[in-house]
Amino acid sequence: MIIQILEQPIIWVNCDAALLYLYSDVHPPKGATGTVDWYMCGFISRLIKEGKISGQFQDVVMLATQNRIAACKALLLGMGSTVEMQADKVFSVWKQAALTMCDVDILQLVTTVPFHESWKWDVGDTVSGMLEGLIQGIEEAGKNVREFKLYITNFNDLKTKKNKDQVRKSLKSIKQVSLIGF
Repeated sequence: MIIQILEQPIIWVNCDAALLYLYSDVHPPKGATGTVDWYMCGFISRLIKEGKISGQFQDVVMLATQNRIAACKALLLGMGSTVEMQADKVFSVWKQAALTMCDVDILQLVTTVPFHESWKWDVGDTVSGMLEGLIQGIEEAGKNVREFKLYITNFNDLKTKKNKDQVRKSLKSIKQVSLIGF
C-alpha cells in the first residue's frame, strides 16, 4: 500500500472514494465530512435529517458525489458516538470499510485522520487502528494490499507537533506501507 500525505483539501483529491467519518452525536457533520456535505449542497445533512443515515458504529454508506468533489464516491464510516469511541473501535470501522471497498473495487481513497479533543488516547493509536483494520480487511477480502493507495489530507488539523509526530511514527511502523511525502 502506498500512503501519501497531501496538502490540498479532501475535496480536490481525484481518486475512487473519499472516506468520511460520521458520528452519531455530531450534527450537522463537522470537519472533512462537513466540507464535503457543503460541496454536495447539504446532501449528507438531508440524509441525516430524514433518518436514512445516522453514523451508528460500523455503518458504511456509499454515495455518488455527482462531481461535486474530485473523488467519484464518498464512503461514510459510522463511528458511533464521540463519547463512546475507543481506539480499538477505529480498527473495526476501518476493517468494515476495507471489506466494502473491496466489494466495489475501490483501490484509491482519500481520508483524514479521525481525531476528537475528548479522546483519551494518542492520535498515533488511531492511525495504527486505521491502517491495521484497512490491511486486515483487504487481506480477508482476498486482495493484494500493494494494489491500494491511501491519500491523507488535512494533516495540519492535528494541531500539535506531538500529534503529527505520533502519526508519522505510526505510519512508518506498518510494514506493508510505502510512504510518500515525509
